[in-house]
Amino acid sequence: MHKKYGGMSFKDLTAFNLVILGKQGWKFQTDPDSLVTNLFKARHFPRSDYLNAKISHNPSFVWRSIISARRIVRSGARWKIGNDINILIFEAPWLRNGGSISAVGQPSEVLQHARVHSLIDHNVHDWNYHLINAYLDNDIVQEILRTPLFHQVEEDDMVWKAEKNGQYSVWSAYRLCIEDIADNSHLHRIGNWDNIWRLKVSPKVKNLIWRICRGCLPTRARLLDKGVNCTSLCGLCDESYEDTIHVLFDCPRARNVWQHSLLWSKVYLVMQNNNTVADIIFALLRELTQDQSQMFATLLWSIWKSRNLRVWQNTTETTQAIAERARFLLYNCQSANKEKQRGAVAGASVVQPISIQAAGTAGNAVLPVQNRWQKPLQGRLKCDVDAAFSETLNCVGFGLCIRDEFGEFIKAKTLWSNPICSSDIGEALGLSHAIQWVHELQLPNVYFELDAKKFVDYFNRGRNDISEFGAIVDECKRRCSVYFENSKMEFNRRQASVVAHTLVRETTLLASPHVFDDVPLCISTLINYFL
Repeated sequence: MHKKYGGMSFKDLTAFNLVILGKQGWKFQTDPDSLVTNLFKARHFPRSDYLNAKISHNPSFVWRSIISARRIVRSGARWKIGNDINILIFEAPWLRNGGSISAVGQPSEVLQHARVHSLIDHNVHDWNYHLINAYLDNDIVQEILRTPLFHQVEEDDMVWKAEKNGQYSVWSAYRLCIEDIADNSHLHRIGNWDNIWRLKVSPKVKNLIWRICRGCLPTRARLLDKGVNCTSLCGLCDESYEDTIHVLFDCPRARNVWQHSLLWSKVYLVMQNNNTVADIIFALLRELTQDQSQMFATLLWSIWKSRNLRVWQNTTETTQAIAERARFLLYNCQSANKEKQRGAVAGASVVQPISIQAAGTAGNAVLPVQNRWQKPLQGRLKCDVDAAFSETLNCVGFGLCIRDEFGEFIKAKTLWSNPICSSDIGEALGLSHAIQWVHELQLPNVYFELDAKKFVDYFNRGRNDISEFGAIVDECKRRCSVYFENSKMEFNRRQASVVAHTLVRETTLLASPHVFDDVPLCISTLINYFL
């Protein structure tokens, strides 16, 4: 169970075993040509696929194990819509984010066995709105219209929706199994557990606080409840019934520690308003400052340490000794953290960005090298590309700007498409539009520059992405190799891509694509400033 729900993030071995089996099931579903898939298919599901297979009479142990993970595979699978006729309209996960349309309650029976292919107007590669609106409910129509189509995707393929690259992974499948499939909500414990794990104290202190709040601290009251034959008196004072609240807060020795540390007034006030030890601790961690919270947690550990020393070694400590041990432990922990931080930031430098609004009046300010727009080599052009996303308008805008080796403006273009998509796909679509536009202008030797590092890295070195993003990038790489003899993909920081970033904002004000032969007013003060 996750730490934010009161767990320790230990793996559920049953779920972990299922997701490993699900990896083999995923191979059966997505790699029909492999030898192992053909062997199992011939024996167990010759007339269907893995997700629709039935358990035959007297199945093997291996097949029963793999089929038991089908629920996980089905929950994480999503169709990538291409030009094939493999996807059923109903009950198949092809909508945005892997949703599906239920056949129950639909007004029309015409589409019961129809394919998604029939809902697409292939002349414009977009949804056939009139057909969809005629046969389906309005809510479903809107969901379909918000599902993007990409002409770069040629085949209908199943991808893993929990990973951006579409590949099945045990880690994402386990998370899906624990969070979305398996119901362990009855194990959740109410409380702001993050306040415990964010404490900058020793791990053993955090572990003790977690045990206290989960009610598993072995006080004598707890041991008696479990049938252990022991005394019920407090191990510190030998007078009162030892439950968690008493030994940590109400015991005279514990009170002396809190008073010595100047925290008793706040502890006492919180104890009056809360009944359980977990509520007391959560309330104090919420109200105390960071330094006070660290000392409070470490004092709890030191008090429990003192109790154990008295029970098991018959050693009685003074109030000063308990408080001093807590301070010493906290000091050592903080010193170790500071050394670790100094080692992590050694040699690092922080660059302060310059605001766009000040660009027109910055005078002779000198920008850091990494914040400047770099001119292309002699005889080359550079096309800056950026994308912007509008949830309100349900569209993606693109800004393209071409400059020469001297940084002089050549042309610019703004355009947009809908529906909205992920940021990675939006950047890939921006490059696709830029490549097509530069090719139509018959401009050779063009460098393309984006501020999306993930996209640039994948374009230059990436592979094995079977999602829509991978299909679009692969198409961009193919067209670059066909259209241009000398082209290059470069990454630049957002601070140096201000021109394209500012230009893309204009897309929301324009109803159609617009080509600028002269410098647009919105970037007139920026075009030379960031050189």
